[in-house]
Amino acid sequence: MKKTPSVILASILAGFILGVLLFSYFSFEIAIGLSVASICFVLGLFKGRGSSPLLSKEGSGVVIVLFAVSLVFGAFRLSLAVPSNASVAHNVGGVRSVVGVVMKQETGEGSQKITLGDLVVDGDRRDDLVQIFTNAYPKAELGDRVAVECELEKPEPIEGFAYDRFLAAKHIYATCYSRRTPFVMEKGARQDVVILIRKVHEDAVGLVAKYFGEPHAQLLSGLLLGDDNFSDAWKEKFRRTGTSHVVAASGYNIALVSSLALAFLIYAGLKRQYAFPFVILAIAGFVILAGGEAAVTRAGIMGAVALTATQLGRKSSARNALLLVAAVMLLIEPRILRDDAGFQLSVLSTAGLIFISKPIAEKLGFIPEMFGLRESFSSTLAATTFTLPVIIFGFGRISIVGPITNLLVLPFLPYAMAAGTAGIALTMFVNAFFSAVPSVFLVPGWFFLEIILRIIDAMSALPFAVLPL
Repeated sequence: MKKTPSVILASILAGFILGVLLFSYFSFEIAIGLSVASICFVLGLFKGRGSSPLLSKEGSGVVIVLFAVSLVFGAFRLSLAVPSNASVAHNVGGVRSVVGVVMKQETGEGSQKITLGDLVVDGDRRDDLVQIFTNAYPKAELGDRVAVECELEKPEPIEGFAYDRFLAAKHIYATCYSRRTPFVMEKGARQDVVILIRKVHEDAVGLVAKYFGEPHAQLLSGLLLGDDNFSDAWKEKFRRTGTSHVVAASGYNIALVSSLALAFLIYAGLKRQYAFPFVILAIAGFVILAGGEAAVTRAGIMGAVALTATQLGRKSSARNALLLVAAVMLLIEPRILRDDAGFQLSVLSTAGLIFISKPIAEKLGFIPEMFGLRESFSSTLAATTFTLPVIIFGFGRISIVGPITNLLVLPFLPYAMAAGTAGIALTMFVNAFFSAVPSVFLVPGWFFLEIILRIIDAMSALPFAVLPL
């Protein structure tokens, strides 16, 4: 009887998530059929369980009804995820005069990608965002109000990848290509918390690049900051070896940060219950350094949920906490369930930490607990195991060497993060007193990064590394 409220809450949340899922992936007719089948399954699962220790007979009826209602509500919420009448989506086609604030800037090979918000298109205010592709220099600055004339286009799928849906989940409904860099109308027109956090991220990435050369700086930035700024050649190597999640701002990185911070604090002498709030602060710091993007913010929330659930020591509470956070995120933007790999990775990696991290640690008795190595390894392995399906199928091909490569690089990731961070901090401290002095403190970090890169490079070169689907 005591479990009844917990099961009822789980049924509501699971029903809503399932409603979003079915109507995201399937046609309306098939989704209806699967919805009815799901309700019948739950009905059969709890029918006649009046004597069950799990639920009372009355509780079983409540679960079935609430599950069905929540499923319908999930489908209804998804149907509302369309551009408003004031959206820039209605301005695509033809050359337009676009004025907006730079909300995000990414530099690629010979070009830059700028995301504009606070839009004014042809003199009218518009909702949502525009993505502009233009020359790499001069680099657009976050918070500046800029103007550009270009042809707004509706995003289209690219080589089987639903690029239009991917952007729509981020509220980007128009793109344009301009040979002229947008004209800066007002420097620092917007200086809110979002802009400031993203500037902190840019400064952190620049700091890593100052002390480590390519591609070591990119790898460390990916591990510490979720910054995926590799060359196309290296991105392909990560894809071929199934290790792209290593340099993405996702739950995988949160798992690394939290397990590393917890292990360090416990080794330093703090008990787990006292270390817990400091680990939460470490996650918050990672989210800020990673730029506060929606994907990493969700991953941070998921990581905090996993740690809180572990602290409570109850899997039912952990399950409901995970379902609650996922449901709230889908209530805000339901399209991320299908079209945002960051959300998928966050949910799955958190589930891995909750349900299999501890059993894995118990099986790894041969790994020493010194420096928290066993806990760090088990947490990372749990997150990797649960996220592997998304990594495999998200790129439309299977990395044959992916599992082996992940197992090979897995032990070196925490050391690369810790040694790299410590090396930069110590080098900055030394250079504050003795300028332009080469620092040996960077060598350990470089060494671990080099091992990871060499493993990925060697495994990606194997002719049978990838099996196209």
